Amino acid sequence: MGAAMEYMATDGRVPLRALRGSDVSGIVTGFINLWRGVLTKSEFAAGCATAGVTMSGESETVRAAARKAFEVWIEDLTELLEAAGVDPSKAADFAWMLFASTEGALVFARAEHSMRALDLVERQLLGLGGTLV
Repeated sequence: MGAAMEYMATDGRVPLRALRGSDVSGIVTGFINLWRGVLTKSEFAAGCATAGVTMSGESETVRAAARKAFEVWIEDLTELLEAAGVDPSKAADFAWMLFASTEGALVFARAEHSMRALDLVERQLLGLGGTLV
């Protein structure tokens, strides 16, 4: 499990980095589409491995690795949002909101075998994101 968390904190971030140069709506949609792809390819069997490890009650070492993976993804989202013109004082909060909302939506999507939760989260975050620049 530690190797999987290390991957998410390093090479697993490549698709996220591909969102560089996007505006806020492109970042929101692009981030959510990353997870739509995971769900579609796995027929709703896979979600976020980092969240799974965190919830499974593994060792503190594994949870620490998961925490690091979450932190670097949120840092990346924050940097993307700042580059898109979001004030730094708002970018970090919105990055957390985007990440946490999407993680919750993934749980519902897997349970329902539906993109409904991701669609709802995307619509709401696009509306909120539109007020940030």
